[in-house]
Amino acid sequence: ASASKDTTVVIWDVTTRDVTRDGMGGVTSRDAPVVIHVLSGHLDAVSSVAWSQEDRWLLSCGNDRSIRLWDPKGGNLLQTFFQHTEPVTALAWLPGGTRFVSGGFDKRICTWSVLSPEPEAVLQGERITDLAVTADGSRMFTISPDKKITVFSMPCMEEVASVVESESMTSLCVSEDGRHILVCVSSEARPEVHLWDMDESLIVQRYRGHKSGRYVLRSAFGGAREAFVVCGSECSQVYLWHRESGALLARLAGHSATINCVSWNRADRASFASASDDNTIRIWRLPSPSAAGLAPVPYDV
Repeated sequence: ASASKDTTVVIWDVTTRDVTRDGMGGVTSRDAPVVIHVLSGHLDAVSSVAWSQEDRWLLSCGNDRSIRLWDPKGGNLLQTFFQHTEPVTALAWLPGGTRFVSGGFDKRICTWSVLSPEPEAVLQGERITDLAVTADGSRMFTISPDKKITVFSMPCMEEVASVVESESMTSLCVSEDGRHILVCVSSEARPEVHLWDMDESLIVQRYRGHKSGRYVLRSAFGGAREAFVVCGSECSQVYLWHRESGALLARLAGHSATINCVSWNRADRASFASASDDNTIRIWRLPSPSAAGLAPVPYDV
């Protein structure tokens, strides 16, 4: 699923292809993923989407201060949640697939159940740029504009630790084991993606080479055993690093504007998507255990 400034959420099927053929059986248009649903309802830019476990539900949030729960199969709006008084910036599902957490610029973190339009709990604190919850639901990480990473014990939302970054952060991503997080550090002089060991409160690796200073960029773990780190860039290329060594493995050209978001396929560890200000999404595939030779699938969405 993709979210957009145009106020819509689009659900795609990337496993099938839409092919137009001529009368002789020849292909007259390039293959493309199929649009399953275009979800309308938000009144302003949509900032984030989140799939529940087993893809049963889809959440979206945005600048209209609302959170919306969708049935991805039927494309129907199931519930709208209102509590935030400023843009909602981040969403994360909790284990079990019926409860979730949201954060926004109004300095609120809310926990919700899909069964009620009212929040279960509201924590007042700092402006939230992004948040993530570990797979076992035991910890939540948040980042704020004051360069602070905060760790909460869940589900009680009790603050248990915090660390401070060197520069502003635009996003975070948590590893499958819940111990490590990636944060995108925005700096005109020295942009980096930092790998934090949150058990030790230490930066254990830095990934460099991309450009970041003006826009929100998102990074992700990926590949078998999360051996890679991938991130977009303001130079319109996707950057892929070896997670452990920090070595830059590939710069992937194809987009023509800033790449805001990358997301690794949970079902296919050899592929990921990148989304750009050029109004396209590109699908990339890792052709071998090595990152050498990474190439985009020959279609945009």
